[in-house]
Amino acid sequence: MVSFLHDESPATAEKDAAPAAGIVPEPRAASTPAASTPAASTPAASVFEAQAVAQQAAALSVATLDRIESAAARLEQDIAAALQEQAELQAGAGTAAEKAVRAAQAAWRAAVDAEKSSTQARASLRKVGRYLAITVVLVVIQLLIAVLFAVSAH
Repeated sequence: MVSFLHDESPATAEKDAAPAAGIVPEPRAASTPAASTPAASTPAASVFEAQAVAQQAAALSVATLDRIESAAARLEQDIAAALQEQAELQAGAGTAAEKAVRAAQAAWRAAVDAEKSSTQARASLRKVGRYLAITVVLVVIQLLIAVLFAVSAH
């Protein structure tokens, strides 16, 4: 903001401020002592010249204040927009965090269920292995009985 005000030249500010205030700025050359006429050295002329310089300075000050107020208003709008965006982001972050917690809880439940299923599958596999071993033993016994009957029948 300071660089903006610094970059503005006084001539531009006078052009902006003078028509708004109804003041027509006098050329700078007329206010220099070298360009003064003998009539300008009279007290009434110097008072008039001082008033004109004061009016120009006031117009320049008003224009500068207007620019400062405008910049401050824009800055306030930018701050309000940034605060609104921050609030929206925080609300979105809260919602995202809640969803992440729910997803983590669901994943945890799924992992627990998978562990239970894995345990049950191992137990079932052990049972099937035992049943297979028993079946193999029974088949071998049955074959031995069949061989014994075959041998005794001869």
